[in-house]
Amino acid sequence: MRSWLSPLVFTVIGVCVLPPASAQFRKGAVSRQEKAARQAQRSGLIEKFSQLPVEERRRVLERLPPERRKRVEENLRDYQNLSPQQKEQWERFQNLPPERQQAARKLFRQMNALAVERKREVRRELARLRRMSSEERQARLKSEDFRAQFNADERKILTELSELFPPE
Repeated sequence: MRSWLSPLVFTVIGVCVLPPASAQFRKGAVSRQEKAARQAQRSGLIEKFSQLPVEERRRVLERLPPERRKRVEENLRDYQNLSPQQKEQWERFQNLPPERQQAARKLFRQMNALAVERKREVRRELARLRRMSSEERQARLKSEDFRAQFNADERKILTELSELFPPE
């Protein structure tokens, strides 16, 4: 067991905690794709790190500077507090190519910028769309009721998110 544990530990530290070498030399010069790719790596590593024995996790965390340790512990706690459904959604997101992850982030930011009541309605509709078959979803997106219920920006968010995250 220890044969794979040490490389995993150093990989977790390197990917989850340390900034990339390129970022150390040119602050702010990391592309969006590089950031998205690092985020995808982190998520898988956080999951693996969370599965390490408690004692091994403690030893790894003790080696980190206090600020980085706190950040890793918070990420780990956040991941462990996710419901199984949320973990599945997170994994689906992480399996998207970096450019699709970026598109999803943009859409979620737009959705979060909506007024509270509209955001609630958009989230409900997105949940409904995800429960529909592809044919039902397409019919709903083209319906007069849908057009009357949501403005152009909300329809765009719903249409694009339902395409990015179709039901499995």
